[in-house]
Amino acid sequence: MHNSPRILIVDDEPGIVQSLSIRLRSNGFDVISADNGDSGIALAKSESPDLILLDLRMPGMDGFDVLRMLKEFDATHDTPVITLSANVVEKSRVEALALGSRCFIEKPFDGSKVISKIKSLLALSPGSSSA
Repeated sequence: MHNSPRILIVDDEPGIVQSLSIRLRSNGFDVISADNGDSGIALAKSESPDLILLDLRMPGMDGFDVLRMLKEFDATHDTPVITLSANVVEKSRVEALALGSRCFIEKPFDGSKVISKIKSLLALSPGSSSA
């Protein structure tokens, strides 16, 4: 069991993972990360994060595939997901939200906006430890 809300970052860009991790930890979150979709799904199932930050553009399994799979598993079905992407095409945003993402944030993003979104989603999530 973890006391701080646990955030899983799934992104293939090490710089993004590092900057998000630093910001999240400084805001009291426990952070785990994966650099591809397969590892992200495995961690989501084994670590039960409170929220997932998911990049849409990754080699191999992209974020859309990850979203589809997360919704198939009981352990991850209700986990809030925020999608992050440099792909600002409206179709991508609409598809991500249709697949169950709670929020779509464009890269480059404002770190304080990401933290604010995470805090608001965790406050609204059923069974959230921060409620």
